[in-house]
Amino acid sequence: MAEQIIWKGGRSPLSLLSYWIIGVLTLILLGLGLIVLLLGVIELYKKRYFVTTERVKSENGFLSRTVRDAELDKIQDTMVRQNFLGRLLNYGDLYFSTAGSGSYEIVFEKVADPEGLKTKIRELKKKA
Repeated sequence: MAEQIIWKGGRSPLSLLSYWIIGVLTLILLGLGLIVLLLGVIELYKKRYFVTTERVKSENGFLSRTVRDAELDKIQDTMVRQNFLGRLLNYGDLYFSTAGSGSYEIVFEKVADPEGLKTKIRELKKKA
């Protein structure tokens, strides 16, 4: 069976709330907010994350790119980290550790519903 994308995403737009608020306020007050809003859009799209039937994959970069992936059956541990605002707005970081590693090699930064995504990955691992 061919590999299929089960989930794809990036940073939660809510995690960039400060960019949107500062951008709109400076746009209204100073007319310079377009730069801040543009920086927020770049932050939103420079990191893309994928969960397929076979692996988790992280693509980082805007002009250059770094790609990291790990087979689902090699993932040994996952961890979710949320700050106060992330808990309120339901976004956070999802960390993946693989066999033979002492640290987390892949991080999905500031994704929406990280606990739900962690559960979805756990279910995929059971099916594999």
